Amino acid sequence: MKLNKRILITLSLSAFAIMLIFSSCKKSSYNKLTEEDLVWMVYKNNENLNFRNSQGQIVKFSIILRTKAYDKEGDSYNEISQANIKQLNDTSVVYPEDSKGFLTLYKSGAGLSVSLVWPHFPLDEVELTTITPSTVSINGTVYSDILLIDATVLANPRFYVSTIWYSKAFGVVQFEDIFGNTWYRIS
Repeated sequence: MKLNKRILITLSLSAFAIMLIFSSCKKSSYNKLTEEDLVWMVYKNNENLNFRNSQGQIVKFSIILRTKAYDKEGDSYNEISQANIKQLNDTSVVYPEDSKGFLTLYKSGAGLSVSLVWPHFPLDEVELTTITPSTVSINGTVYSDILLIDATVLANPRFYVSTIWYSKAFGVVQFEDIFGNTWYRIS
Protein backbone atom coordinates (compact mmCIF):
# COMPACT_ATOMS: atom_id res chain seq x y z
CA MET A 1 0.00 0.00 0.00
CA LYS A 2 2.84 2.36 0.85
CA LEU A 3 4.42 1.71 -2.54
CA ASN A 4 1.18 2.45 -4.40
CA LYS A 5 0.71 5.66 -2.42
CA ARG A 6 4.29 6.73 -3.20
CA ILE A 7 3.78 5.98 -6.90
CA LEU A 8 0.52 7.96 -6.95
CA ILE A 9 2.18 10.96 -5.29
CA THR A 10 5.11 10.77 -7.73
CA LEU A 11 2.77 10.51 -10.72
CA SER A 12 0.63 13.38 -9.41
CA LEU A 13 3.69 15.59 -8.93
CA SER A 14 4.98 14.65 -12.37
CA ALA A 15 1.63 15.44 -13.99
CA PHE A 16 1.50 18.75 -12.12
CA ALA A 17 5.04 19.65 -13.28
CA ILE A 18 4.18 18.82 -16.90
CA MET A 19 0.98 20.89 -16.71
CA LEU A 20 2.93 23.78 -15.18
CA ILE A 21 5.53 23.65 -17.94
CA PHE A 22 2.92 23.61 -20.73
CA SER A 23 0.76 26.31 -19.16
CA SER A 24 3.75 28.63 -18.75
CA CYS A 25 4.91 28.20 -22.36
CA LYS A 26 3.69 30.98 -24.63
CA LYS A 27 2.79 30.09 -28.15
CA SER A 28 4.61 31.95 -30.87
CA SER A 29 2.57 33.68 -33.52
CA TYR A 30 3.58 34.06 -37.15
CA ASN A 31 2.47 37.10 -39.12
CA LYS A 32 2.79 35.79 -42.66
CA LEU A 33 2.44 37.74 -45.88
CA THR A 34 -0.72 36.64 -47.71
CA GLU A 35 -1.17 36.36 -51.48
CA GLU A 36 -3.09 39.65 -51.29
CA ASP A 37 -0.12 41.30 -49.50
CA LEU A 38 2.37 39.93 -52.02
CA VAL A 39 0.58 41.75 -54.86
CA TRP A 40 2.68 44.73 -53.72
CA MET A 41 5.94 42.86 -54.53
CA VAL A 42 6.04 43.77 -58.20
CA TYR A 43 9.78 43.36 -58.74
CA LYS A 44 11.56 40.10 -59.62
CA ASN A 45 15.18 39.02 -59.09
CA ASN A 46 17.55 40.34 -61.77
CA GLU A 47 14.81 42.46 -63.34
CA ASN A 48 15.96 45.59 -65.17
CA LEU A 49 14.02 48.84 -64.98
CA ASN A 50 14.77 51.37 -67.70
CA PHE A 51 13.57 54.98 -67.77
CA ARG A 52 13.87 57.48 -70.64
CA ASN A 53 13.55 61.27 -70.64
CA SER A 54 12.39 63.52 -73.50
CA GLN A 55 16.00 63.92 -74.76
CA GLY A 56 16.28 60.14 -75.20
CA GLN A 57 18.66 59.62 -72.28
CA ILE A 58 18.19 56.35 -70.39
CA VAL A 59 18.68 55.61 -66.70
CA LYS A 60 18.90 51.95 -65.71
CA PHE A 61 18.08 50.25 -62.45
CA SER A 62 18.40 46.60 -61.49
CA ILE A 63 16.64 44.49 -58.91
CA ILE A 64 19.79 42.88 -57.56
CA LEU A 65 18.25 40.67 -54.89
CA ARG A 66 14.85 39.74 -53.54
CA THR A 67 14.84 38.37 -50.01
CA LYS A 68 12.32 36.90 -47.62
CA ALA A 69 12.83 36.52 -43.87
CA TYR A 70 11.26 36.79 -40.42
CA ASP A 71 12.18 39.06 -37.55
CA LYS A 72 11.28 38.26 -33.96
CA GLU A 73 9.35 40.71 -31.82
CA GLY A 74 8.58 39.16 -28.44
CA ASP A 75 6.70 35.93 -29.17
CA SER A 76 5.79 37.03 -32.69
CA TYR A 77 7.60 36.38 -35.93
CA ASN A 78 6.96 39.04 -38.57
CA GLU A 79 7.52 38.22 -42.24
CA ILE A 80 9.55 40.56 -44.44
CA SER A 81 9.95 40.49 -48.21
CA GLN A 82 12.33 42.97 -49.82
CA ALA A 83 13.51 43.82 -53.33
CA ASN A 84 16.88 45.59 -53.41
CA ILE A 85 17.21 48.21 -56.15
CA LYS A 86 20.45 49.62 -57.59
CA GLN A 87 20.92 52.41 -60.11
CA LEU A 88 23.42 51.18 -62.70
CA ASN A 89 26.32 53.26 -64.06
CA ASP A 90 25.55 56.03 -61.58
CA THR A 91 28.00 58.86 -62.29
CA SER A 92 26.37 61.29 -59.84
CA VAL A 93 26.84 59.19 -56.73
CA VAL A 94 28.34 60.94 -53.68
CA TYR A 95 28.05 57.96 -51.32
CA PRO A 96 27.57 54.34 -52.48
CA GLU A 97 24.22 54.08 -50.68
CA ASP A 98 22.85 56.95 -52.83
CA SER A 99 22.57 54.51 -55.75
CA LYS A 100 20.60 51.97 -53.70
CA GLY A 101 17.01 51.56 -52.68
CA PHE A 102 14.47 48.89 -51.82
CA LEU A 103 10.82 47.97 -51.72
CA THR A 104 9.88 46.36 -48.39
CA LEU A 105 6.76 44.45 -47.36
CA TYR A 106 6.50 43.90 -43.60
CA LYS A 107 3.69 41.94 -41.95
CA SER A 108 3.28 42.37 -38.19
CA GLY A 109 0.43 42.08 -35.74
CA ALA A 110 -0.46 45.67 -36.67
CA GLY A 111 -0.96 44.66 -40.32
CA LEU A 112 0.88 45.21 -43.59
CA SER A 113 3.42 47.96 -44.11
CA VAL A 114 4.84 48.64 -47.59
CA SER A 115 7.71 51.11 -47.88
CA LEU A 116 9.92 52.41 -50.67
CA VAL A 117 13.43 53.81 -50.74
CA TRP A 118 14.38 54.99 -54.24
CA PRO A 119 17.94 55.86 -55.35
CA HIS A 120 18.68 59.60 -55.09
CA PHE A 121 15.28 60.33 -53.52
CA PRO A 122 15.39 62.48 -50.35
CA LEU A 123 12.64 60.66 -48.41
CA ASP A 124 13.65 57.46 -46.66
CA GLU A 125 11.22 54.55 -46.36
CA VAL A 126 8.09 56.18 -47.73
CA GLU A 127 5.06 54.31 -46.38
CA LEU A 128 3.08 53.45 -49.52
CA THR A 129 0.04 51.90 -47.83
CA THR A 130 -0.89 55.30 -46.33
CA ILE A 131 -1.12 57.12 -49.69
CA THR A 132 -4.47 57.37 -51.46
CA PRO A 133 -4.23 56.12 -55.07
CA SER A 134 -5.39 58.19 -58.01
CA THR A 135 -5.91 57.69 -61.74
CA VAL A 136 -3.18 59.23 -63.89
CA SER A 137 -2.20 59.03 -67.57
CA ILE A 138 1.56 58.59 -67.97
CA ASN A 139 3.12 58.53 -71.42
CA GLY A 140 -0.15 57.33 -72.99
CA THR A 141 -0.96 54.66 -70.40
CA VAL A 142 -3.74 55.17 -67.85
CA TYR A 143 -2.95 53.87 -64.35
CA SER A 144 -5.75 53.71 -61.77
CA ASP A 145 -3.47 52.93 -58.83
CA ILE A 146 -0.86 55.72 -58.81
CA LEU A 147 0.64 56.78 -55.51
CA LEU A 148 2.23 60.20 -55.92
CA ILE A 149 5.26 60.87 -53.71
CA ASP A 150 6.38 64.49 -53.89
CA ALA A 151 9.58 65.59 -52.15
CA THR A 152 10.30 68.64 -54.30
CA VAL A 153 11.04 70.89 -51.30
CA LEU A 154 13.67 68.41 -50.00
CA ALA A 155 15.40 67.58 -53.30
CA ASN A 156 18.99 68.73 -53.90
CA PRO A 157 21.92 67.81 -56.20
CA ARG A 158 22.68 64.65 -54.16
CA PHE A 159 19.02 63.62 -53.81
CA TYR A 160 17.89 64.96 -57.17
CA VAL A 161 14.75 62.83 -57.69
CA SER A 162 11.96 65.18 -56.63
CA THR A 163 8.74 63.28 -57.42
CA ILE A 164 7.86 59.61 -57.93
CA TRP A 165 4.75 58.04 -59.49
CA TYR A 166 4.35 54.56 -58.03
CA SER A 167 1.85 52.03 -59.37
CA LYS A 168 0.79 49.25 -57.00
CA ALA A 169 0.71 46.90 -59.99
CA PHE A 170 3.95 47.96 -61.72
CA GLY A 171 6.15 49.79 -59.21
CA VAL A 172 7.82 53.09 -60.13
CA VAL A 173 6.50 54.11 -63.56
CA GLN A 174 7.75 57.70 -63.69
CA PHE A 175 9.91 60.15 -61.77
CA GLU A 176 11.00 63.76 -62.10
CA ASP A 177 14.32 65.30 -61.16
CA ILE A 178 15.34 68.80 -60.06
CA PHE A 179 16.84 69.48 -63.50
CA GLY A 180 13.42 69.53 -65.21
CA ASN A 181 13.56 65.98 -66.62
CA THR A 182 10.62 63.59 -66.50
CA TRP A 183 11.71 59.96 -66.74
CA TYR A 184 9.18 57.41 -68.09
CA ARG A 185 9.56 53.70 -67.51
CA ILE A 186 10.12 51.91 -70.81
CA SER A 187 10.80 48.38 -69.48
